[in-house]
Amino acid sequence: MMDKGFVLDQKRMPIAPKDVAAAVAFLRRDRHLGPVAQAQPRPVLGMRSRPFNSLIVAIAGQQISRTAAGAIMRRLDALAPMPFTAEELAKLRLPQLRGAGLSASKAACVAACARAFLAEDRLLRLGRLPDDEVREALTAIKGVGPWTAEMVLMFGLGRQDVMPHGDVGIIRGAARAFGTKDMERAAARLRTTAPKWAPYRTVAAAYLWNLAA
Repeated sequence: MMDKGFVLDQKRMPIAPKDVAAAVAFLRRDRHLGPVAQAQPRPVLGMRSRPFNSLIVAIAGQQISRTAAGAIMRRLDALAPMPFTAEELAKLRLPQLRGAGLSASKAACVAACARAFLAEDRLLRLGRLPDDEVREALTAIKGVGPWTAEMVLMFGLGRQDVMPHGDVGIIRGAARAFGTKDMERAAARLRTTAPKWAPYRTVAAAYLWNLAA
């Protein structure tokens, strides 16, 4: 049966409740996020840590709607039941991955990820690597970019201090937080403001996604 978290759920990350509480207390004092932090004391809900599964979900769902991503996840789940593992996805051929609705480039990337996780010990130790090394290990796989690596850090590993600056929803939420309709200005201001939310930028990102919804 398919995991209910088959699409990246902006409220579900494997972050310990005590760490979420500390982040909320910190962000309540922030000029821009304080009001939303006061109103939403539980911006992040718990889930199990599953780095490979979150990697595949991020690849499949990138730059398409949640509805389309959900349809692809259902088809993939029928071929290799979730949570996805490298062992099961490595058994699938490219035409099967394409038949699930993945583009040619995404199908090739999923196949490359499965092979890499089976062959490279470092990828099996992502949970013990620093954030920058996780990014380096993942983006070394052909087709995996910085945004996808950031999604794994947040949704697969529960890292607390990640801000995906290029995410459209994050920029839209930042625009609302900063009181502007200019997306370029919001993106630029986000880069200068986000460091003030460290070491809790992941929860700050959750608030920005909530604002964009």
